[in-house]
Amino acid sequence: MFRMVLFVFIFVFLFIYITLLNPQPVQIKLYKTISYTMPLSALIIAALTIGFILSYLFNVIKDVYQGATLSSLKRKLFKQDDIKNKMAEAFIISDIFSVKASQNYLKEKRLDKDPFLTAVYARFLRQMGEQETAKELHAMSKKEAENFSYPLYEFLSDIYEDGRYTELVSLVKELDKKLLSPPILWIASNAAKEIGDYEMALVWGEKLVKDLRDDVAVDYLLGVKTEYYREKGNVSGIKRILKKHPDFVPAVLAVVEQGDINFVMKVVKEAYKKTKDATYLVLLVDLMVKKEEVNPSKIIDFVKNISSSAEKDERVLMVLAYLYAQVGMYDEAVKALSEISELENVGFVNFVKAKVAKGLKKYEDCCKELEGALEKSGLLYRCEECGSIYSELKAFCEKCRRYNTVKVEMN
Repeated sequence: MFRMVLFVFIFVFLFIYITLLNPQPVQIKLYKTISYTMPLSALIIAALTIGFILSYLFNVIKDVYQGATLSSLKRKLFKQDDIKNKMAEAFIISDIFSVKASQNYLKEKRLDKDPFLTAVYARFLRQMGEQETAKELHAMSKKEAENFSYPLYEFLSDIYEDGRYTELVSLVKELDKKLLSPPILWIASNAAKEIGDYEMALVWGEKLVKDLRDDVAVDYLLGVKTEYYREKGNVSGIKRILKKHPDFVPAVLAVVEQGDINFVMKVVKEAYKKTKDATYLVLLVDLMVKKEEVNPSKIIDFVKNISSSAEKDERVLMVLAYLYAQVGMYDEAVKALSEISELENVGFVNFVKAKVAKGLKKYEDCCKELEGALEKSGLLYRCEECGSIYSELKAFCEKCRRYNTVKVEMN
């Protein structure tokens, strides 16, 4: 309103001012026989008015265009937000209810044709065991969203599950670098490992660490390096890893394969001091058994010193009892077991009790649980990430494909 009043005031002022200074008329010819005569001031004011009207109309058109563009952008953003919202809701519904419920929810909302939601939907189908349908949908979502990495990742996952590792590696090598998201780098690096292309696996693993800067990613890269060095017979490379990461089990096991038990035992001691994880003590005992020339007394003194200094850490006492049982010192094992209270019913303790009972030939004293423990082939190890159980220490969990996550089961 203020602008309009200001414009009218300026317009009137100019009209009076110019009329007083320029009273002479001006003849304007529109055609050979058509002409008009008007005051010069009126001509000037008319020109100004037309210019103002045109400028005003241009701004109006511009505002309308910008408003329409903004409205369209808002609709697109809202649609994207709605898709993300439904995707998150689908995951939650799957967790609370079932995969089938998520599938029905996406169909009900008529959003299952979106390439991203199609990929999520297919992932649910894969979890339900409908592999072939999932593969078809993943291929469809990949075609509809070729500039995005998530649908592509699901498509590559199907190829990986089919064991077509060479094909997967070739596809990823040809991808635009902007599509190399962490999930794709992860699966591509694993595929490269499967075909023995450790150089490519390392390239993708290093980029993965650079993008994520996460401890799990770092462990993965160290695992790939360990396998690469082991493949090349480069023991010094593996030892360099252990000097910086003495608690990295894959590297420890790789050096064990090379037979350098004395070096490994030193590293394992450092690993326990660093982590206080009983897995390394159990590994130390097992290494002592494998290496007959190793003096058991040194290992016993090491574990005894830990047990005497540890505050209420009965896991160390469990390992000490296991150590005594392994070297045939059954009376000492019984004494160590007697000091365990809170964890006396756990599987590890029962396993040690069974070994002691077997060594003392007191089978009649064994309860059913101990008899069951006697039948076990060895200790149990569990992946801290996915919970998979193994009968021996593993460098790599075969289910979740994580390194350094398999630890001794003592509960």
